[in-house]
Amino acid sequence: MFDEMSKVFDAGASSSIYLSGVALAVVLALPMAVILLFAVGTPYLLALIGLLMGSAIGLILYIALAGRNMRYVLGLDEIRVDYRLSRLGVPYGAVASAEPVETMLYLKLFGGSWPGLHWGLYYAKDLGKVTVYSTRYRGRFALLTMRDGSRLLLSPTDIDDFLEALKGRIEKATPIEGFQPSKTDRRVLAIQMVAVFIAYLALVTYVRGIYPSLPETIPAHFGLDGQPNRWGHKSELWVIVGVAAVFPVLNAVLTGYLGKYSKGFVIFLGVVFLIVLAIFGGVINQIVMAAV
Repeated sequence: MFDEMSKVFDAGASSSIYLSGVALAVVLALPMAVILLFAVGTPYLLALIGLLMGSAIGLILYIALAGRNMRYVLGLDEIRVDYRLSRLGVPYGAVASAEPVETMLYLKLFGGSWPGLHWGLYYAKDLGKVTVYSTRYRGRFALLTMRDGSRLLLSPTDIDDFLEALKGRIEKATPIEGFQPSKTDRRVLAIQMVAVFIAYLALVTYVRGIYPSLPETIPAHFGLDGQPNRWGHKSELWVIVGVAAVFPVLNAVLTGYLGKYSKGFVIFLGVVFLIVLAIFGGVINQIVMAAV
């Protein structure tokens, strides 16, 4: 719903956004289906692997669909980027200037990028780090510079009309200092990181609990038929636990540095790493079952 004072500008999205997303999803889905078809493991483990793969494909399709409907809304008090994956609202008072620029996106730090859609944090030629919600990667853009120094790059189809309407609203707004756009609530970041850490702690607790009751020699590798083809000392379980420790650390780094730009990305990362840790738990459980 838009108020009567709102003015909506098309981002210039085309059907190529969604078609490219579908094509990318299909390219990923085919080898994933082959992997699942020939994978060996318990139904629980295979289900987790399938869920992980399906989550990645689902995210791609969701980003594509969201990009197909992206638009810019000049409301009563703020400019809003209407993009389902990461909506953004910027008070007019936080904008120091708005101008047309010619540039090119050449390095993505975080977000999505394929034909007809570029969203996230990028480095742009002659501009440096910018937050982007665009349907093109080069050419003429609308550049909004915030009072705190951050910048926003948009691609309305009618840039001149967009900037004229925006500047009128900026001039009437009361300046706001220290505004930080696109920031995820720190509580969301903390809850997600704690949840992933607890999942890893549960894995450590599980191995510690069953370790004394295991025989000294356990299966260390399985063949394509699902039968053990190498045996080793039970201490190798701690090697698996040690490798799994990489994921809560990686999650903390990615969430702390990039997740603050999108709540959706934080949730997706949490789901992915929880599934990955569950897969490690499934692998350990398969070893334990074969050992006893």
